[in-house]
Parts: sequence; structure tokens; C-alpha cells
Amino acid sequence: MEGEKVIMKVSNLYFRPSVYAVVIKDDKVFMIKFGDLGYYLIGGGIELGEDHIDALRREFLEETGFEIEVKDLIEVNTRFFEMPFNLGSSHAIKFFYVCELVGNAKEQNFEEKEIQLNAKLEWIPLSEIDNLKITSADDNIKSIIKKALK
Repeated sequence: MEGEKVIMKVSNLYFRPSVYAVVIKDDKVFMIKFGDLGYYLIGGGIELGEDHIDALRREFLEETGFEIEVKDLIEVNTRFFEMPFNLGSSHAIKFFYVCELVGNAKEQNFEEKEIQLNAKLEWIPLSEIDNLKITSADDNIKSIIKKALK
């Protein structure tokens, strides 16, 4: 729940640096919807030994089939949250970048957890952002999208 405090055991946390793209085109933002859990920006975890910009390009290509050009850093934040389906508690450091689509879509390749969460991609009109249900993993995605517009 937004603003709700949850106590987590440090021994149960796993560290998850991750990176996300804010892609805006024709007054719409490209997002991923996880069934009833809500919407989030497209991206994901940085693998051990991987550059965070390379991770963003890889995650975005896997999830959407599109290559991106990574532009400006919008924000870096730290979040603690429970993963769905009892996948554990996460201590995440998240990087958010303005990005642009490059070329035409290739094959999309959701991971098993994304398939379980009934993930689907959507272009959301910017005029609907304030009323959008965002997943519990972050409570400031709407402000990050607005920062990308500046």
C-alpha cells in the first residue's frame, strides 16, 4: 500500500539494483501492466558484472522487442518491497532514464515471472497517469514520468 510501513527482516532481503526506461511518444508513455497489481515502467534487474546502461537496453529489448537509445538520468532511488507470489523481500536501488525507441520491434521475450503476473505492454496517455494504479514496488513513478517531460 502506498505510504504503508512494512517491517522486513534484513536476513530475508535480497539486493536488487535495477534500471527503468521512461519512453514517451505522441503524448503517451510506454508501460508494462502486471495484471491486477498495476502498471510499472519497463526495465529490470542489473546482472552481476553488467553495466547498468547495457542492462536497461537488454531488459527493454527482452520485454518489448524494441531497441532504445538511453538519454538523460531522471532519478535514482532506494526502495524496500515485497515481491508478489512470495518471491521475497527486495532492497532495490533503481535508476530511471529518459529513453527513445530505435528501429522496429523484434521478438518479445517475457520471463516466466512476467508471464505468471499476466504482463502486457501498453501505451498510456499522459492525461491518464494521475489516475493509474501503480504496482506497490514504487510510490513515485508518476512523479518520475512527469520529471521526464521537463
